[in-house]
Amino acid sequence: MPTLIKLFILCLTFSYSCFSWAEIDRQTLNKILISSGITAQLNQFPELIKQGLNAAAKPNQQIPAPMIKMMASTVDDSILASEILDGVALAIKHSLSQEQAQQVLHWYESELGSKITLAELNASSNSTFRQIIKQSKNLLLNTKLVNFAKRIDTLYAVTDTTMDMQNISGAGIYMVVMTALHPSGRASISQYNTYLNASKKQLRAAIEQVIILSFVYSYKDLSEQQLSEYEVFLTNEATIKFHRAVVSSINTQMSISVAKWADSLMLILRQQLQQS
Repeated sequence: MPTLIKLFILCLTFSYSCFSWAEIDRQTLNKILISSGITAQLNQFPELIKQGLNAAAKPNQQIPAPMIKMMASTVDDSILASEILDGVALAIKHSLSQEQAQQVLHWYESELGSKITLAELNASSNSTFRQIIKQSKNLLLNTKLVNFAKRIDTLYAVTDTTMDMQNISGAGIYMVVMTALHPSGRASISQYNTYLNASKKQLRAAIEQVIILSFVYSYKDLSEQQLSEYEVFLTNEATIKFHRAVVSSINTQMSISVAKWADSLMLILRQQLQQS
């Protein structure tokens, strides 16, 4: 699901629109979260943190396997998909009217909307990702789809959003791994930021390439008419407001959850050092 990260700013004339502003009911919110694939994607987030932790910790070969397992087990206690979903639902409720929410829901529950959402979710799986990388050269030959994918990336700043989310999770994982390696010291986020800044251009280019490839793979079976209909939906005012609310709230909730997890785990690691 392409997304845009920018704060939604209410204008002064909002006071006049309040007279006709119908609040979104919970049933509509739940349907949107499920049909848009947001629920499915956020339910995967704790597992992605575990995978990132394992990937960062194992190459060091200085952190014992039982400790890595313990560190990963704490994710489920601090990073709750349900809490992130609640924050997203609240942001949507505050940003869209019932009518706008129904417009968004109508698309996601339509045959084409469901087909595209399923294709996007499928493209994000590990098994499909490997296929995408293998087929990358052929996928990039489809210039029409590549240009379409680039328009979506530009419209919703998908690359920048993905980098923001990766930075949030990466910073938390870095602090935890450094604390596990040096529990008697104080991990500094400045080293992580230095590394991130040094590799920012390369990282952004790599992420952008993956996003374009994922979009092309997701939409390769769509007709030009279907692509046109999808683009109309994406440029709709209600859709843009919806994605702004979703991404802004996901970033906020992810930051809170990852920070809570990292802080609690670093405390556990230091307590273990004191007891040893």
